[in-house]
Formats: sequence, C-alpha cells, structure tokens
Amino acid sequence: MIEERNLNSAETQKLLAAEEDHFFDFKSKDIQPSKLQETFVAFANADGGDIYVGIEDKKNKGDRLQPFASKEDANAILAVLLEQTVPAVESVAVEFLTGR
Repeated sequence: MIEERNLNSAETQKLLAAEEDHFFDFKSKDIQPSKLQETFVAFANADGGDIYVGIEDKKNKGDRLQPFASKEDANAILAVLLEQTVPAVESVAVEFLTGR
C-alpha cells in the first residue's frame, strides 16, 4: 500500500523553495512515464535521490503544485517505474503528498 502524507503550509513552502540538484528533482505530472524513467534510473545508478511528480519547475509562472486528482491517476507512471524498469530498482519508497 502506498502511504499518503498531508503536508502543512510550512512544509509545502519549504519543498517549493528547494533547489533541484543531482539528488532532488521536480517533474510535471504530465511527463511521459518513459521520460521520467530516465531520471529514475539515473538516480538509482548514482546515490539515489528524491523525485517529486506533480510539482512544476521554478520557471513555471503559474501554480507550481499540480497534483494528481487521485492515486489511481499515477498508475501509468508507477507501472513503468516499479514494474517495467529492468533491472528492477531496489529500495524504492513511494509516498503521496497532499496539502497546500
């Protein structure tokens, strides 16, 4: 089962203020799963990291938070990352974050 965690306002602002680097990346929820898989594998081949899907890059002028309407809306992405990545990536944690 995938855990869901509700972020408070301060946690959300801290997340949005974070800088992307070799261990931390924001991705649009509209990304093609195969394109996201490239970042996923790159992180797995390095020292790991955190990928946040549903948060637009800082260059986006609108609301950067673009969450999935439901967990089921993320199924295509999860299937590619967790079931179709070969070899499989070990020790992957998936968490759905909610809040504003």
